[in-house]
Amino acid sequence: MSVVLLAVVYLIKFFASKENGGTEISREEFITMLPVLLVINFAALIFGFLASKLFRINTQDSMTIGIEVGLENVSLAIVVGSVLLHNEDLVKPGLIYAMFSFWTVMGFAVLVKKLFFKKNWA
Repeated sequence: MSVVLLAVVYLIKFFASKENGGTEISREEFITMLPVLLVINFAALIFGFLASKLFRINTQDSMTIGIEVGLENVSLAIVVGSVLLHNEDLVKPGLIYAMFSFWTVMGFAVLVKKLFFKKNWA
C-alpha cells in the first residue's frame, strides 16, 4: 500500500500544475536532467559496490551498500525542496531520479547476483 501511495504522490508532483501541488517539469528540463541523473545513479551503484569491496566487505553486503547508495533518499529530497525550502525547482531532479532509480537498482541487483552468485535463483 505504501508503494502505491508513494507512486501517487510522485505522479501528482510530476504532472500536476503548480496550483495543484505539482512542479510542472517541462520536456526540456526532463531531457536535460535525465542523462546527468542516470550517470549519477550508475556511478553511485558502482562506487558503493566497489568501495565496500575495497574494504573487504562480503559480496552480498556490498551489493546492499551499492543499492542503498544508488537509491539515495528521493523522498527526503522532495520534502526538503518542497516543504522546507518552498522551491519546486529543487524537487524536479528528485522526481526524475525517482522515475528510474528503482528499476536501475533492480537491474544492478540482478546483474550482481548473476555475476557473483553461481546458485540458481528465481
